Parts: sequence; C-alpha cells; structure tokens
Amino acid sequence: MDITKVKRFFDTYNTFLILGHTEPDGDCIASQLSLKTFLIRSGKKAYCFSSGPFERPEIVKFKRQFESTITPDMFTDSTAVIIVDCSTPERVGELYEAIAQKTILTIDHHKERENFGTYSIIDPKAPSTTWLIYMLISSLGYTPTSEEALLLLFGLCTDTGFFRHLDTNSYDVFPLVSDLISKGASLKQVYSMMYGGRTLAQRKYLARLIKRAESYMDDRIILTYATMKDKKLSGPLSRSSDELYGLLQTINNNEIVIFIRQESDTHCSVGLRSIKKYDVAKVAKTFGGGGHKLAAGFSAKGTIKQIKKIILKNLTQTLVKKA
Repeated sequence: MDITKVKRFFDTYNTFLILGHTEPDGDCIASQLSLKTFLIRSGKKAYCFSSGPFERPEIVKFKRQFESTITPDMFTDSTAVIIVDCSTPERVGELYEAIAQKTILTIDHHKERENFGTYSIIDPKAPSTTWLIYMLISSLGYTPTSEEALLLLFGLCTDTGFFRHLDTNSYDVFPLVSDLISKGASLKQVYSMMYGGRTLAQRKYLARLIKRAESYMDDRIILTYATMKDKKLSGPLSRSSDELYGLLQTINNNEIVIFIRQESDTHCSVGLRSIKKYDVAKVAKTFGGGGHKLAAGFSAKGTIKQIKKIILKNLTQTLVKKA
C-alpha cells in the first residue's frame, strides 16, 4: 500500500461513491459501510451503492443503508469512486456503466485479472477486504470507532468462515482481532449476526440441500444444487451457503464442494470450495468468474443439469491430473 498516493487521493476529493460487487456478502458490505463512516468522520461526504440482491440472511438488515441508482448529478470535479471487494469490473454489475469513466480506487484481496481502476490497494494475501480497510484507516492515522470495529470484525469473520479458512501463516490476523475487540467489537455478537435469526423454513432448506448431495470420486467431490422452487419454499432469505459448505467439507476424503443454484430459467450461479490443495479460483476464471484459491464462483447460462455436466468434467479431470 503506497500510503502517499492513497493520502493524496483522499485529500484531492471531497465526495466518494462506494461500490461493491453484485450478490454482496458480509465482507463486501462491511467494507463499504466502515469506509463510509470513516470518511464522514474525517470530514468527507460518502455514499454506499449496491445493485444487490441482499439475499444472505446475515446482511439483509443492512440493505436500507445502500442506494441502488447512480445519476449524473451526483458527480462534480471533487467526486471520486471507491470499489471494494471486486476483482473485475463485471462483478460491479449494472452500476459500473455509470462510473466507468471516473477516477476509481479499487480495494480488494483477490488477484487482479486485468488493470482495473485509476488507483488500487490489492493484497491477495489479506484474509479479507475489511482487513485492508482496517490497515487503510490505521495508515491514515485514525483508529476504528466501535461501530466500525464491529463491521470490520464481521467482514473478517464472514470471509474466513469464522477463522476456519485461516492457515498456519495467519498469525498476524489475531492482533487485529484483539484490537477490534478492544475498540468495542464482540465475537459473540458477530457470531450471532452470522448464524442467528434463521427461520425453520430456512433450516429445512439447508437440510434439503444436504439430503440431495451427490458424491463423485469417493467423496473427493461433493455436489448439491438448489432450484427456483426451493427458494419459494424456504422464503426470500434462503442463502445458507456458508453453513452448507462448512458441513459438506467435514465429510471424510472431501476436497471440493460444488453448489449450483438456479437463478432463473436460463442462468445458474456456481459456488466452489476447496479444502486445501486445489485452486478453485482458476477453475472459476475459466467460466468467467473468480474468487480465492479456496473459495470462488461464477455465473453461467444453462440449466442445473447442463452446468453440472460441464463443471464435473472440468473438476474430475483436474483431480485426476493432480492425483
């Protein structure tokens, strides 16, 4: 992080439009909101935008804090854009068209696939984008407020699966956690935000996905899927993918979990999770998606049956080659 360039960027502009990716998760929205409150208390104007949808149970309550439309009158010579948790312009969705020609700072912990943004803070080794926001706030000589600390801890916990994705080289994460707790954040509260407040219908939905899970290559690959009918049965907040992945990854011998979700009559989204060895981000990129080495995804045209055939062919070949 070149703090001199970053400081110059924030000193140059007075108003900031803060965007994240479509289908936002906890790390994305927490990065946006904590950055917004930090900028406002440092004397700037800041607004958060998202094209949604806010379907994850842990983030739905934050929806009212986001605007969904960017209009030309929002821009002056003192306005700049910040995009967080996005490795490509496509992930911003339809909002990107409105800001594509503006001055943009990107903040992300995914590997860059292409040049993206006027300025960037990119660190693939960072455990979450909220981790980078914390470092940014600290580098500029500030400390997080209790509100920001809770958001930053929430984002860190959601992106690390409440720390279960962290490996042996992650020791530097916990001094940060300690500092956020000292500022007023609570792991107990964050856990409740992530996993509490579910309905019985949502729990039955999760059980249905586990029941229909399919095994390939002696459980090395576990695949399950959700139809549009499933969503209607379970209600609008039916996304329990983090819990689903966590449960299926505990199966002995498992290496990759695939979750296909039918989003419309013509398109599906695909989530990929790896235990340790295999870089599922590389697989996702072949289909136009992206993500982390152990957690990635993409969207594709086709039915569940069609996409299942394609992704299984790709991954079984990958596992055979690496065996």
